[in-house]
Amino acid sequence: MQQRRWQARIATVAAAAWLGATACRGSAGTASSASATGPAPPAVALSRAETAFLDSLEQRTFRWFWDLADPHTGLTPDRAPTPSFSSIGAMGFGLTAYPIGAERGWVSRAAAAERVQHTLEFLWAAPQDTSATATGYRGFYYHFLDMASGRRFEKIELSTMDTALLLAGVLFCESYFDRATPAEIRIRAVAESLYARADWTWAQARPPAVSHGWTPESGFLPYDWRGYNEAMVLYVLALGSTSHPVGTEAWGAWTGGYRWGSFQGFEQVGFAPAFGHQYTEVWIDLRGIRDAAIGAHGIDYFENSRRALLAQRAYVIANPGGWRGYGPGLWGLSACDGPLDGTLTIAGRERAFRTYAARGASHIRVEDDGTVAPTAAGGALPFMPHEAVTALMAMRATYDTVVYNRYGFVDALNPTLAIDVTVHHGRIVPGVGWFDIDALGIDQGPILAMIENLRSGLVWRVMRGNPHVVRGLRRAGFAGGGLAPGGAGRGGARGGGGGGRAPTPRSAPAPRSRWRSAPAPVRRGRTTRAPASSRCGSGPWGARARWCRSWCATSSARTPGCGSRCSRSRGRRPTRSCSPGWWAARRPTSPSSATPGSRSSWRSTRSSRSEPGSPPRARSRSPRTSPASGTPTSSRVCPTASRGTSTRACCSTAAICWRAPASRRRP
Repeated sequence: MQQRRWQARIATVAAAAWLGATACRGSAGTASSASATGPAPPAVALSRAETAFLDSLEQRTFRWFWDLADPHTGLTPDRAPTPSFSSIGAMGFGLTAYPIGAERGWVSRAAAAERVQHTLEFLWAAPQDTSATATGYRGFYYHFLDMASGRRFEKIELSTMDTALLLAGVLFCESYFDRATPAEIRIRAVAESLYARADWTWAQARPPAVSHGWTPESGFLPYDWRGYNEAMVLYVLALGSTSHPVGTEAWGAWTGGYRWGSFQGFEQVGFAPAFGHQYTEVWIDLRGIRDAAIGAHGIDYFENSRRALLAQRAYVIANPGGWRGYGPGLWGLSACDGPLDGTLTIAGRERAFRTYAARGASHIRVEDDGTVAPTAAGGALPFMPHEAVTALMAMRATYDTVVYNRYGFVDALNPTLAIDVTVHHGRIVPGVGWFDIDALGIDQGPILAMIENLRSGLVWRVMRGNPHVVRGLRRAGFAGGGLAPGGAGRGGARGGGGGGRAPTPRSAPAPRSRWRSAPAPVRRGRTTRAPASSRCGSGPWGARARWCRSWCATSSARTPGCGSRCSRSRGRRPTRSCSPGWWAARRPTSPSSATPGSRSSWRSTRSSRSEPGSPPRARSRSPRTSPASGTPTSSRVCPTASRGTSTRACCSTAAICWRAPASRRRP
């Protein structure tokens, strides 16, 4: 009787989802053909029911990170409730989750800042060496860490990709926590040091590409990141590095592996699993900006991801494999758990199933065993809001608590496997299907972040103000949307990137400018005023960007006119005592004089950056002196506007201002 009730419920909800999809947006075939060409459709307002559902899903998913991560170390479980090791990729998504919770009012900003500070302090102090039990090496971290000790889990590899996910979360917190409180000042200092410590050039085992990873037992893995996949964010961060940037040829090596084709009527650069189209765009807003590789096809990467996800949905609706339940209310193929490894006969047909696998569908390959991952639809929300929210709501309505619980969705489900057999993961509900019992951090993260990007654009807006991301995009040759391409050459502290402006198709309307070029570097020995676009509180690059962060956010305690979050300056240019326009550069006289978190420390020897017991110093008003001369050794000395007053040093975005000796005063 219960089995018949479940079957009737599934049929009713699936029919309702199908009728709703076809009535509101036309048939799947019509939608596919209409969306395959032309600009992306405008954002569509959500209904009250959809908004209420996303409220619930977003808060529940946030609670997964907040409740399950260690509050003292930030170590985030790879999965739960099954006991597991920690995943550094999940930690990156967790660091992204905490500011979202603060913005939504689920936790206070102070509590979120405390959790982030503890996480970053742990990452900085954890041992980085060649031993088999360290936490990382050369600024990178092992893929999995022991939840109790924070050390390497078994013989797992040092992962460049998962470190990139971690650092993306670190940089998001650096840009979000922009106030002059001690905790937020400390967050910015440690975040800068963590990012600078990653030695991307060392990870180029076979230049110019970046290797997948390394182990102390056998060295580098025999694989490199090439071709379109989730590693776009890795290369943006590697190109934007201020200490160990890869050359611009690395981007060319990655894009050289692109494979264009058509799938379900959608032309795209292919990658089968959904997560490859979503991970980078969790943090980086790629709407309206293009590099040469994607611009040659007249689209941007956001449109490419939209096409790939629409094509995958069209494949699932067509259902060539005859899997049970597939339709507008159940789609989404990505890397996720699965029931078992083996072949079973179901309804007279042999079916092959897998456990954890990178499922997906594109012109490159199809990997489909009837297992659906809710994160695929959740991560697709900004690209196709109605299609994604329809599927998520139908999954919840159809399968109720077996798929949706206090922490949101479980990782995966498979309605085809409804017979009573022994499974590797999850459980079987006879007559209904297989359901995972765990949720994975790397799948929960995109759901949470993409809901917020759809609703407010928070993560995208904040990351547009991070100079490292901007530098990486410019060096990769991205342009458009107000983001000017960088110059050629190897990047330094403010190095530009190669690549010309990508062509823009005439049929595409000019996107509204959201990106602004970072302020040009001040030339040595000259003075300059801040450009109007970089004044505090003006423009998307003015607020929370490099200039405001260095002039205002960390200077309110000592400089009149520089207020917390640029609020006191009311759009005026702050006083010159901390202005990067009044500096004379020089290198530090010794590596020991560099302060972690400042740009001068990034150029010092590696041992001074990676010493396990040496966390970065918080900003201080007292000068740091050279053992040899006893004089301050900051990389920038900034005289004040008035003659006769003492000078100050402004170190990069840290803006550590202090009195310099009279011998250094400008006339």
